[in-house]
Amino acid sequence: MIDETNLRKRLSADIARGIRSNDVIDRSVARIDMYQTLDTIKVDTVNKNVYEIVSEILTL
Repeated sequence: MIDETNLRKRLSADIARGIRSNDVIDRSVARIDMYQTLDTIKVDTVNKNVYEIVSEILTL
C-alpha cells in the first residue's frame, strides 16, 4: 500500500524516465482506495525502498 504523495512521486519518476505516460498518475491515484477492499495481504510501501519491501514480502 502507498499514500497518494508517494505514489505521485514514484510515478513521476517513471514518467521522467520515459517508461510511463502522464495519464497514469490520475488513474492510479483514483484506484488507491480500491486496494483496501481486496482480500489480500497488504504491504505498506510508504517511505521504503525496493530492498526493504522485498525483505518484508519474503518474511510473509
